[in-house]
Amino acid sequence: MDKQAATIWTIVIIVLTLIVVGIVALVTASKQPTNGVLSLPVQVDDWTIGGANATTTISLVEYSDFQCPACAFYADWTRKLILDIPELRLTYRHFPLTKIHQNADLSARAAEAAGKQGRFWEMSELLFTNRDKWADDNKAEVIFSDYAQQLQLDPAKFTEDLNSQITKNKVSQDLESGLRSGVTGTPSFYLNGAFINNPKTYEDFVRIIEDALAASASPAV
Repeated sequence: MDKQAATIWTIVIIVLTLIVVGIVALVTASKQPTNGVLSLPVQVDDWTIGGANATTTISLVEYSDFQCPACAFYADWTRKLILDIPELRLTYRHFPLTKIHQNADLSARAAEAAGKQGRFWEMSELLFTNRDKWADDNKAEVIFSDYAQQLQLDPAKFTEDLNSQITKNKVSQDLESGLRSGVTGTPSFYLNGAFINNPKTYEDFVRIIEDALAASASPAV
């Protein structure tokens, strides 16, 4: 019985150790800058949505990874923010965490390839919504091709753009701008060029944006 108990305790200790290691890895991967400033202003080739008819706009730049669980969680909020705050302009930039997410770069290129045919945001939503289905799949490219078909994209052009150097360069450009801005994990948000801590609730997110909007609309003293 003592030997059996010892074996059970050994297994428990191993499991607990693995859990702790996993938590540490997740926290490390999600580290964020404390005083980051956006190094690269929003560009014409950035993926930006919202604020089209607003006289005053506020810019929210997000560095994100389609395979990141936290990014998928915040994607629900950013989609809602666009609808709830007409003045908000959201810019998505890629920050694939390739050391811990095997399909991060490929999924970023899939969104870019879809964007070449006017379906960046639709592909982004499919990637986030179905993240669990492709995240650890060694044949993720086949899955992404299926998504392209769902979006009625030209399959040959999608595959060509997915693997083109132009697409790879665009993802690398986003990643480099994030690194220069102090990004170390995802998602990382920059409101009007200044880093903000990830809001704990959707209501907090709305308040932060509305406060910044009110401040930008106030006349200078």
